[in-house]
Amino acid sequence: MNTTFELQNGEKINVFDNKYYRIGLLMPKIINSKYHPTLKYIETFYMLNPNEIKKHIKKYEGELVYIVEMNLQK
Repeated sequence: MNTTFELQNGEKINVFDNKYYRIGLLMPKIINSKYHPTLKYIETFYMLNPNEIKKHIKKYEGELVYIVEMNLQK
């Protein structure tokens, strides 16, 4: 079964339940500075299946920047 995610730039990516992915989430970083009250940075997460990707997006309130399939070799 596959799930479709939409990236920050509007691109749609299909991912599959039986594979693992590396994702990048654009997340706010709050700092105490009058010049940059909030900065954004990309946090990378590894070895996620589609259900875990959904949980990470919700938990961290991030914007999905990229999804890359991880090539697991035995």
